[in-house]
Amino acid sequence: MSENCLNVNQPKDQERRRSSQVEELVHEYEIKLCNELKVALQSHESGEFHPELIVGRSEILDFDDVINLSKNINEECPWFLTFSSYVHDRSLETLYNKASSFSGPSLIIIKTTNKQVFGALLSDQPRLSNAYYGTCQSFLVQCRPNFKIYRATGIDIDFLLGCEDSFAIGKKDINGNCALRLNATLTEGRTTECPTYGNQPLAPEINFQIKILECWHFGCPN
Repeated sequence: MSENCLNVNQPKDQERRRSSQVEELVHEYEIKLCNELKVALQSHESGEFHPELIVGRSEILDFDDVINLSKNINEECPWFLTFSSYVHDRSLETLYNKASSFSGPSLIIIKTTNKQVFGALLSDQPRLSNAYYGTCQSFLVQCRPNFKIYRATGIDIDFLLGCEDSFAIGKKDINGNCALRLNATLTEGRTTECPTYGNQPLAPEINFQIKILECWHFGCPN
């Protein structure tokens, strides 16, 4: 098992309180929780993070990543792993199709071949669009080596743009650069400074190779 894998086992007493719709979806996943992680999660001081609400196994996120993200997402509902390039067809088309089962905020997390971990909280699911969409709820995140959030600056409202050949986060400049751009096969990306989020490049290398990409959604499927 990968060192960074997060495996969560939903307690029976928690299952009984969930709707039948969520329970059925939970049972589609193999979910396990090691004792060490269970103790660590239950001792989290804020009391706002509920490990039983994470449904799916991440090949990217570790304990610190999840805790840091949970403090900034403010979604007190289940996290569902709806797409992973580790198990699904590696394409934007598949990502869009999987994401269409959910509405509302989603989280894209990337691990590069150089072990950088970063991504973005999207106010809406990734999808094809004729124009920019989304709200200022969207933000960029660096998880490793250091955790950092870049929130919308209000300079523009060009938050998200889904095309057949790329997915862009942030306003494009005359050269097509933006805060974060993914190619159609989810194998390569590019990150640059962008006024939409006031960010620095999310990785040391502006052009990066994607090792794994995951998309998480919050709440129940449509």
